[in-house]
Amino acid sequence: MDSLGEIAYDHFETYKDNPEAFLMPLQNKVFTKDQADTYSWILINMGYNFQSHSRILTSSRYYEQALLQDQKINSLSEEDKLTFLIKPLANNYSMLGDYKKSERLQLQAVKESKDSTLRASFLNNLLLMYLHSNQVNLAIQTGLEGLKLLAKPNYLHIHLYNGLAQAYQEKNQIDSSQYYNQQALKYSNNLAPNEQVKAAYIAALSQQINLQQLDEKHPTFKPLILKALQLELQNFPNSRFREKADLFHKLGKNELSSGNKNTVIKNLWKAKDLLKSQVNDYGQPTYNLINIYRDLGTIYSKSTIDSSLYYYQLALQQDFAFQQNSSGKENHLSANIWNRTLMQEILDNLPDPKSLRQEQLFQLIWFMELSKGRLLWNDIIRSNDWQNDSLQVNTESQQLQALYQQKDRLIDSIEIKETDEKIKALLTKFELEEQYFLNRRKMPSFEKFLNNLKTYKGQQYAYFIQLDHSISIFKIDAGQIQYFHLKDPKFINDLLHFKETYFSNSPQAFNSNPKKYFQSAQQLKQALLPMLASNKKQIKLSLDNELHVLPFDALYDEKEYLIQKHDIQYVPSLLAFDLFENKSFNNLTLNILYREKYNPPLVDLPFVDKEVQNLKEHYEAKLFDFKDLNPDRMAEIWNAKGIIHIAAHSIVEENGEAKLLLKQPISTDQLRYFSMQAPLVVLSACNTASGELLPSEGLASINRAFLSKGIPGVLATHWYANDAVMLDMTDKFYQQLLRTKSPVQALSNAKRQFLLEQDETMSNPWYWANMVYTGLDTTIDLQQATGLSPVYHWLAIIFTIILILYLFQRLRKTDLK
Repeated sequence: MDSLGEIAYDHFETYKDNPEAFLMPLQNKVFTKDQADTYSWILINMGYNFQSHSRILTSSRYYEQALLQDQKINSLSEEDKLTFLIKPLANNYSMLGDYKKSERLQLQAVKESKDSTLRASFLNNLLLMYLHSNQVNLAIQTGLEGLKLLAKPNYLHIHLYNGLAQAYQEKNQIDSSQYYNQQALKYSNNLAPNEQVKAAYIAALSQQINLQQLDEKHPTFKPLILKALQLELQNFPNSRFREKADLFHKLGKNELSSGNKNTVIKNLWKAKDLLKSQVNDYGQPTYNLINIYRDLGTIYSKSTIDSSLYYYQLALQQDFAFQQNSSGKENHLSANIWNRTLMQEILDNLPDPKSLRQEQLFQLIWFMELSKGRLLWNDIIRSNDWQNDSLQVNTESQQLQALYQQKDRLIDSIEIKETDEKIKALLTKFELEEQYFLNRRKMPSFEKFLNNLKTYKGQQYAYFIQLDHSISIFKIDAGQIQYFHLKDPKFINDLLHFKETYFSNSPQAFNSNPKKYFQSAQQLKQALLPMLASNKKQIKLSLDNELHVLPFDALYDEKEYLIQKHDIQYVPSLLAFDLFENKSFNNLTLNILYREKYNPPLVDLPFVDKEVQNLKEHYEAKLFDFKDLNPDRMAEIWNAKGIIHIAAHSIVEENGEAKLLLKQPISTDQLRYFSMQAPLVVLSACNTASGELLPSEGLASINRAFLSKGIPGVLATHWYANDAVMLDMTDKFYQQLLRTKSPVQALSNAKRQFLLEQDETMSNPWYWANMVYTGLDTTIDLQQATGLSPVYHWLAIIFTIILILYLFQRLRKTDLK
């Protein structure tokens, strides 16, 4: 044990390529107290060495294991734990983009630390984290608070002043930024030049370079970059590779003004190679590397399109992988916004996509689809991991469910705040126990994506709304791809007006002037579905932002709705369901959760009882009245492998949060921590596909909450449902599902059947177009209710008719006699 401890501290090269093999002799061993303490320090030193070599993902794994180990044996002093474990782990979380996790750890450390200098160091790290997460005002507040804690000149003065300089630059207050940067440089010159001071001084020089870049009159900042590089190479020859790469990157961008493209590329390549050769975390990316690829893509876009697309593809794929390091929703959404700016930059720099070759267009649609549903991808993978995780993870998951259940019942704001604090504390424990970085993240495959696009039998459309509100549209049909650019800047506003007019609270707008609706619906169809082939039935749609909640099947063409010729399938992105291996599900029963009676102001749902009885009569079904839905029963239902059917009220609150209303409100947060196995969820309730619009993620709706649990498909409603129509459509959907075994075809056939039976008033799309299917086109084998099969049922009827006719004839003959 002591020998391994010395190696972990001093001989990084012996385990850097295979750390698990190095630890293998210690696996499943029973330690004495002293040995357990030594094991903690082995893990800490491994975390430190991997961090020093910029291998942040691997570093985080060992710091997390050390923290879990210390929670079991509690051998570290409070100061050692905060200094050597909490502090570097929180820094890693910041570098990996998991800002909420970093913030929780560091705020806890600031609260627990009794040493003012140590607290100042945590506040410095918090400042940087707030900068990375674009919380500039919090960064300034934190930096000033940190400075107050430092009584004597310290290297932390340099970092805090420099962090404030970066924050004020972000606010475009350049004078303040320059002042704080000069303060950082002054402290750098006045303090004894130890390793910490030198590292802080280089950071201050780097910020000085950033400020000089803003000065158009400044001739060049190359000498300053070279000075910083020289300091790095002299003082840190075997570490700080990320910082060196950043300086080479700056050197390359400096040469752009000279017009010397080869020199620019040469320095960018140096930066790239430095990161690629030294940061060897199984190809795990950093923003440094992503931005290098981005700049290489931009430089080549002026001359060599294939090279430009190659580097842009690397940038976007690395960005996708980097974002998967984060487990927090807020981090993902802010990263989605950043990614959209990158996607927009690519569209602006490349030539008109109409001039690109087929293989280049397929690369471009890959870029676009990589920008959608990144949080959903992450949530599906995490949900799958949780099911196979430790007992402790499952226990804490249940505790989170209980806390969210409690919160969903509360009205008092103080009690809600108190519960939120308990949730935050438990999330810190849960996410540590989860050991998120121990599992390799599964990434989308371009080859699989391309094969799926080219082999799909129907027509596929994918959309990206640009910053100027124009829309990029890709159409894929028979293995060929076409690009269209809808440039009308007023189109999005017209679209929003159309949705608000015809698909909100009332069917009246259509009824008062059907002709106007048909005219608008036909214009939308022509704009959004260019070159739509009428002879191909299936249409798969990957929507973007404001296009969500537009019922494409209610668009109009040649005197009929699109649904009358086409089956419509919605997907979060054209690659989202590459995660699913199983697409066929046999011998399924229905698990029906229902509630008919409500307290005011909610009205009762009289159709629910009829719907439930109808389903029970025709299909193998288990009924769960809302009064019986305690937490254990709910967990059991969610984890069953049958179809889940929910007939109840749902609401979307003022803050955009969606909730199901069964025995108690069930929020999307609560659903997140249940284990689910259903292949299909049918939400026979209002607004279950509605909610707050999330950047590049669709709507924060109940149906999305189920999709995020790895459920392949969800049938839900976009707006209020008419009771009688909902009852009829649900009945028709299951009849068609029994026949077609495809939820996409079943819903489309149900709508077509409904339209054939209705007059003009009830054919209003407000009644039938609110039901949508989102997800994979699976094969669903639904079980009928036990009893006579339909064949025997009809034979019995025919036999009865023959018997009646026979008896009638006998009676007639008797009368004649």
